[in-house]
Amino acid sequence: MLDDILLFVHLVNIGNYSQTANKFHISQPTLSRKIAQLEQKLGVQLIKRNTRNFEITSAGHKLYQGFSGQVDHYNKVINSLKLDGESIRGTLNVSLPPALSTYAITPYIGEFMQKNPEVELNIAYQNREIDLVREKIDLAVISYIPKQQTTKIKLLHSVKLYIYCSPEYIERYGLPKSIHDCISMHLTTGALRESRTPARDYYLHHESGEVSHLSGSSRLNISNSIQGKFMALNGHVIAGGWDELYAEELASGQLIKIYPEYNWGMLSFYLVRLANSESVLTDLFIQFIEECFARLKNPVTE
Repeated sequence: MLDDILLFVHLVNIGNYSQTANKFHISQPTLSRKIAQLEQKLGVQLIKRNTRNFEITSAGHKLYQGFSGQVDHYNKVINSLKLDGESIRGTLNVSLPPALSTYAITPYIGEFMQKNPEVELNIAYQNREIDLVREKIDLAVISYIPKQQTTKIKLLHSVKLYIYCSPEYIERYGLPKSIHDCISMHLTTGALRESRTPARDYYLHHESGEVSHLSGSSRLNISNSIQGKFMALNGHVIAGGWDELYAEELASGQLIKIYPEYNWGMLSFYLVRLANSESVLTDLFIQFIEECFARLKNPVTE
């Protein structure tokens, strides 16, 4: 019965009968029969079936919660043993956010690849909502909470958002008279959502703890903070971002942070992967990602 229970856990993680059957090299009817036999032995219905997908019953959810941790434990033990053995090989499909990756991840990818000569890495740099299963992505770093219920998620890093401009901008157009004039009276980049609609509501957090509401949309809305930085450097735009992204420009005086007592909210980054995607290579790259973010918390000084 234990084998069938673990098979059920994998089915819930994957969310698809056909893909689960392929993973275990059995036919889909065989998988269905095993699940039905498990339900008969337990005397409860675990899954509500229809022609396209399935829904877990309350009994199925209880069984899954009780045994999913065992599957994770088995996989971690097996993968740790493999990590101690021969060199790791395989292909990994990864999605990374463009702006954050420029300083937090991308500079260290070459070293990772040199240390693992039998690894092939396919990286898509993108800011959008992704479907790990449909797009065959092994793991991703994203800035939103995923909708997929069978996704494992871990908070990696959070940054406060501010606005920046160049000294040339101030010479040409002056500073906004108040933080509330940034969008209505000045050309300040706004956020472009996944649906290609600009954000119209912003919440300004003062360092005193006071929160105020700013309503209205910018004439210039973008989905990539890196592009905003280059716009700001050109001296005609106020751009949103965060201190780590603008660190070099702030240090050199090319850009300045305006109204630094206000932040425009928090942006959090998460590491996500499917619950059934444990592999030695996946675990190795997760370790690499975590080391990258550890550098942000504990920077190495010359």
